[in-house]
Amino acid sequence: MLQQAQLIYPSHLLHVPTTEEHPEIFLNTTIIDIPDQQRYFVILADITEDYQQEVWLERMGYHDSLTHLPNRRYFEEQLYLTLPTLEYGSLLFIDLDGFKQINDTYGHDVGDLVLQETASRLQSMTTSTDLVARLGGDEFLIFIQASASETRQFAEHVLEVLNHPFYIQTHTLQVTPSIGISLYLKMVKALNNY
Repeated sequence: MLQQAQLIYPSHLLHVPTTEEHPEIFLNTTIIDIPDQQRYFVILADITEDYQQEVWLERMGYHDSLTHLPNRRYFEEQLYLTLPTLEYGSLLFIDLDGFKQINDTYGHDVGDLVLQETASRLQSMTTSTDLVARLGGDEFLIFIQASASETRQFAEHVLEVLNHPFYIQTHTLQVTPSIGISLYLKMVKALNNY
């Protein structure tokens, strides 16, 4: 495995995938080349727990703990990286009107389930190239690479899907989504040669 990974000396993180016999592990490898010999000292340290903890903490910093959608911070960072590569796109700001009444009437546990179902519905309508995030409360963001007419069709579909009743525990609940749309179009300056 060390040879296949073409490790950079003296140290490297080595991922050993899950097998039937062993769970996934991460090893910090230190390889010391022995001069004038075709041998190496290899020191392996199992850092699986530390690595998984680091991944978990990073995920918590970039994801909403309730809906598991990316959070505002992640959304903004990804959009900052993505926009320069795009010619056009659309930002959709989605708000659930009537959500506060559900929270007040049925409690926060039911409200949380409505938010989780909303996140699930939004994810089911988007592709891997779209950005979906929970802004906070009952507010969500979606960025899609789409023209104005495509965005209108997409927004109408979002409204239709979110207008369907939410069946939470023994309750049939309804929210009215509203969507604000901002279109992005890359401006290219024309250069005149004189």
